[in-house]
Amino acid sequence: MAVVTTTLPLLMIQTTWCLVFLSLSTQSTSTAAAGRCAPHERDALLAFRASFTDGKYLSSWRGEDCCQWNGVHCSNLTRRVVELRIRSSRVANSSIGFRGGQMNSSLLGLQHLRSLDLSYNDFNGMPVPEFIGGLTNLRYLYLSYSNFGGRVPPQLGNLS
Repeated sequence: MAVVTTTLPLLMIQTTWCLVFLSLSTQSTSTAAAGRCAPHERDALLAFRASFTDGKYLSSWRGEDCCQWNGVHCSNLTRRVVELRIRSSRVANSSIGFRGGQMNSSLLGLQHLRSLDLSYNDFNGMPVPEFIGGLTNLRYLYLSYSNFGGRVPPQLGNLS
């Protein structure tokens, strides 16, 4: 009898945790169930792409699922964009060019972005965009050989 009394509360706790886990997993993967990236993230990427000219690399940026595009990497669980690599590769004849003016700040719509690689692009001496400091989840920022000029904006100090 004592065994039954001690295992019943344990069984209830385990059942509760299973129900909580199932509930959370179905909510967080609603986009993943559709098999596509979030529409607002797709729109943000397309707006950002308008800042660039492209030979071949960004030509894959078509269709509904931005997780399938060159340089865009999404979480397998949530299908949210977590990494963006717009890295020019002149060796592969896919150089990407910056149109000039200001870089589109639409990347701020990528709230789960952890890594941004803009290296090996020619930004014609323009300053590093201040809006990058607003990417609160960004952990890795690659800007080497990108011909940015001026001072590093203090907003980048917001990144961790």
